[in-house]
Amino acid sequence: MASTFFGVSIANSGLRSSQAALITTSNNVSNVKTTGYSRQVVTQVAAGAAAVYSGSGVIGGGSEVTAIERERNWRLDQSYWSQNTVQTTWQTKSDTMSQIESVFGEPSDSGFTTVMKNFHDALENLSKASPDPSVRTTVESYGEAFCQYLHDAAASLQAQREGVNQDVKTSVDQINSYAKQLADLNKTIAQAKASGSAANELQDQRDLLLDKLSAVAGITVTQTAQNGDESNPVWSVSIGSQMLVNGGSYDTIKCTASADNMFTLQWEKTGDAFVPNGGSLGSQLELRDGTGTGGTYQGVPYYQEQLNVFARTFAQNFNAEHKAGYGSDGTTSLNFFTYSGMSSAAFDADIYSNLKAANISVSSDIKGDVSKIAAASKNPTTTSGESDNNNAKALADLLQSTDCMGAGKGTPEDALNAIITTMGTNGAYAKRMATNMSSAVATISSRRSSVSGVSTNEEASNLTMYQQAYESSAKVLNTWDDIYTTTLDLLN
Repeated sequence: MASTFFGVSIANSGLRSSQAALITTSNNVSNVKTTGYSRQVVTQVAAGAAAVYSGSGVIGGGSEVTAIERERNWRLDQSYWSQNTVQTTWQTKSDTMSQIESVFGEPSDSGFTTVMKNFHDALENLSKASPDPSVRTTVESYGEAFCQYLHDAAASLQAQREGVNQDVKTSVDQINSYAKQLADLNKTIAQAKASGSAANELQDQRDLLLDKLSAVAGITVTQTAQNGDESNPVWSVSIGSQMLVNGGSYDTIKCTASADNMFTLQWEKTGDAFVPNGGSLGSQLELRDGTGTGGTYQGVPYYQEQLNVFARTFAQNFNAEHKAGYGSDGTTSLNFFTYSGMSSAAFDADIYSNLKAANISVSSDIKGDVSKIAAASKNPTTTSGESDNNNAKALADLLQSTDCMGAGKGTPEDALNAIITTMGTNGAYAKRMATNMSSAVATISSRRSSVSGVSTNEEASNLTMYQQAYESSAKVLNTWDDIYTTTLDLLN
């Protein structure tokens, strides 16, 4: 049986429902610019009906608010996390490849083309000059400049690799921090829901952390019902086949510096190798370690080795021609290039295996005595007249020969440009993929926003609607107040 004052109760329920909706709408408007905020809506239902005084009918009991829920689409979130991982994978590669391309300084007045031209011109001048020590000194000086160019390029590449290695450590620290925060939020959210409280803002924080985590490494997020209760599931986050977060517990990644000071990554609990499966960390590891062999990515080590091969090949072919000539003192069979200032004799015993772009040098014999530069094709101490300097001409011609770097492999400039071209191709591809994936992520983000984002126009309309509903319920309450006042007056 309905209460005597059932009309007041109904009107009051309308006031409460409209007030909750107004507060929720106000909260939405105040968070229109809050990153990660999900629009909240009031779930309002008709209250249970009450029996009438006579007959078999029932009358409505007003309305009640059963929940204030977030507007969120789980499938769109999963799609966003997946695409975000791919986008940051390519964006990281694009950004780093742009930095690597600047290593060789081409084109510029101090680039490789200028270095080789100066070296060539010095040898040309030596082939035409009388035995003038200053001309020989110029040849030695530009030989040193050639070595210095390779030293600088090798040092820049190594600095790039070390920089990426530090980025790896930063990314791991981010993952560990996110893991702890997610586990803490999972516990707090589970406790709040178990007590019947809303946890909308906490859930928004969790989703925002997952957005950030998906940019660092590829993640898989799952929800597992507890005892058949799907309203308060256990949230788990895995990277590859390993669990990072499982409800309120989490694992961390351990960084250990190896012999070359590069960080190796392991799961703290199991000791298994950590595989990031994409994201910025996945790209950083590929850029830091990729040798280009066996289908691996062409990272910094690939370009380091290409530069080392270039230095070895050039030194070997230049030395072969230089050893065929004679210095002005009759010296022959000397290497012009060695490494780490080594003498020609010591280098011959070592061969070329240890020569790298970072340590190539003019041999100590040439640096100590420029008369030993093999400019002559005949021994001037056993033939009449001055040195013919024909070997200097042969050395100058070698620098412009298409066989300088090996049969049909081009000039030194061709060989270095091939390395630079590979860099440019990889960088352009990474940039193109990053741009394409940015568009894909933007599309998914827009779809998420259409569900979860706050529209000021829509909320303004809701404010007007709920305000009118509140005013109408207040008017109903006033009407019932008048009715009850009149009724009571009649009874007095």
